[in-house]
Amino acid sequence: MPWSGVELAEVAPPGASGGQGPVCVVKCGDYVAAFHSEESVPSGALLSSDSFTVMHVPTQTARAYTGASTRGYSWDAGVAIGSHIYVRAVSSSGSNRDFRRIDPVTGGVSTLNSTGASSAPCGVLAAGRAAYVYAQSTQLHAYTTSGTLSTMTGGWSAGTAIAYNDGVIYVGGNNRVWEVDATTLTALGDYPVTGTTPQGVGVVIGNRIHWATGTSVMWYDMDTHDYATYAGASGEVMTGSLQLHSDGWLYATSTNGMSAINPTTGARVVDTLPTSLGRAGGLVSAGGYLWRPYGEPVS
Repeated sequence: MPWSGVELAEVAPPGASGGQGPVCVVKCGDYVAAFHSEESVPSGALLSSDSFTVMHVPTQTARAYTGASTRGYSWDAGVAIGSHIYVRAVSSSGSNRDFRRIDPVTGGVSTLNSTGASSAPCGVLAAGRAAYVYAQSTQLHAYTTSGTLSTMTGGWSAGTAIAYNDGVIYVGGNNRVWEVDATTLTALGDYPVTGTTPQGVGVVIGNRIHWATGTSVMWYDMDTHDYATYAGASGEVMTGSLQLHSDGWLYATSTNGMSAINPTTGARVVDTLPTSLGRAGGLVSAGGYLWRPYGEPVS
């Protein structure tokens, strides 16, 4: 397991008391940014509710910034395009939502668009745009880096997963995978993946997309449309998207720690995480390590 046991104090905003912390974690070049999931923070927190943090991976130092406003971010709401991070943030009521550009070097925040679906987004870089599918929604949105929004309505009732490869966006939901032209946002076809529930952002390896499915990992062949699942680990439920690490294995946070999956053999290892801190975020692979921000300490 290539896990680093080093902990950096207060490198991520804490979420509300009893809630989640920095669930949205995005790598952009030499930087990893963390955004919280709540619209408020607990009493005693060192960071304000409109804060986010950016870590410089080579030096393992982090800075806190403000100005992201009090919206809640969700898993996989961030997409890195060039030297900037683009994020979708939605208030708990769903009435306020923004598409933002973040400069990880200066911490500058620009709101580019304040329209879009009101449910939690799951995003991926697709043909130069940030493409999002939404939980509890039939919509697929694509934002340009200037904030121009294009929308399509798909055949799914709840988009739970997304991936991109070679001009095609893949949307998972309702035991099917939809293939969508990334430029025109028109449907190319849909194929059954019966008995699976892909979730989050998929990892493309060769001609296959790998998605977490809760208790296991599935693959979907983009050429033949075949699919299969790897055996799960008893009692383990993965809680975020897969991360392809430098060792060639796929990693995801899970109920008892961290799951590692060999995409070639399907072998799976479960390991505990070397910390007792709460309000944990998702994993990101950067600089030869897997990083996971936490929303504590709060004082």
